[in-house]
Amino acid sequence: VRMWIGNDQRVVLPASMQADTIDYDELRSGTRREGLYIGLWSVASKGAAAIGAGVALPVIGAAGYVAGTAPPALAVEAIRWLYCAIPCACYLSARVVVCRYPIDQATHTAISTAISSRAAGLPFRDPLAES
Repeated sequence: VRMWIGNDQRVVLPASMQADTIDYDELRSGTRREGLYIGLWSVASKGAAAIGAGVALPVIGAAGYVAGTAPPALAVEAIRWLYCAIPCACYLSARVVVCRYPIDQATHTAISTAISSRAAGLPFRDPLAES
């Protein structure tokens, strides 16, 4: 994983990881459940946006922000924390997840091979269970 993730990777990387996870789930469960994973991802994304607005707006209001007026220093500081520091902390925690993600190209190839073996009724092994 590169040190800094650019805009294109922020869009592609989660979808790629989700696809890898769906394939691994198929290996473990024997069932394709794309709809479940994509639905959960959608709910989580929308929930995060709702929580962000539901927390940020009351906090900024409590800090003295009134629309159409110059914001007081406390409101400016609250905006800085809510829209800069907290997202940075979230990105750093996401970076930890990305760096520790166990499925690389070789592992995914082994997962795909195991899925094919299972479908053919042949013995297969879980490449992550051995890690």
